[in-house]
Amino acid sequence: APGPEAAALHGVTVAYRSVKGAPRVVFEGLDLTFRKGEKIALIGSNGAGKSTLMKLLVGLLKPNEGTVSLDGTPLRDTKPEALSRRISLVYQNPEEMFIKDSIQADIAYAMQVREVDHWQEKTKALLERFRLTELAQRDGRLLSGGQMRRASLAIGVALNPGILLLDEPTANLDIATRREILRTLNDMKEITETVVIATHDMQLVCEWAQRIVVLCGGKVVADGTRDEIFGDAALAARVGIRPPEIFAMGRALDERALCYTVTEFLRQFEGDDAV
Repeated sequence: APGPEAAALHGVTVAYRSVKGAPRVVFEGLDLTFRKGEKIALIGSNGAGKSTLMKLLVGLLKPNEGTVSLDGTPLRDTKPEALSRRISLVYQNPEEMFIKDSIQADIAYAMQVREVDHWQEKTKALLERFRLTELAQRDGRLLSGGQMRRASLAIGVALNPGILLLDEPTANLDIATRREILRTLNDMKEITETVVIATHDMQLVCEWAQRIVVLCGGKVVADGTRDEIFGDAALAARVGIRPPEIFAMGRALDERALCYTVTEFLRQFEGDDAV
């Protein structure tokens, strides 16, 4: 059974004034609910509204109409201080998370400002958990891509938010670093209850997400499990979703096959004359 409501958008409309003066509507009357304990992937082409949705949830953007709420309380009734303890956004460009001259100082910063008890011990524990202890005194902007991602995740969870939003966490990473970030995401269950990832990385979606929300033209056009989303060829074609290569290979051999990893592919076709 689905858990209680973690975050929700009710009748949300967002429109920007473009340079030419005509409003560009991103969402019109959007309804969407995320429940506690869910691992959700937001997918859709560029401009589908994934980043806008995340900015709405953390209060960086206010809707023209409608309500955004966390734990049933509208954001407009929530103080920014309380908000940052409940929800956190890790930006697509990790360097935007670094404001101090060392990642240790960056991780500690939010806790110090809010006078969190034992912030020193908590900072040390986060450095260890994200394998950053040896890099503690380094400037975050000078780290490698994978180290930057791990550091930005540590900053994002420093205040133990109930909901963590990640914008393209595996963008521009090599395969080994991607695996490492995926491992880190799978390890985060005890830190944060609900995780929402906006991504184009379909392998990440297939290996990590329990629920997939597909945005297209400012609307939720599909919402379900990976089998429901990737098993619908018409949906994939309409929205421009490219399933992982191994999924396409399985489908080419058997149109009912639903294989997302090499292991699943081998299990499906082991001893099969088709391979």
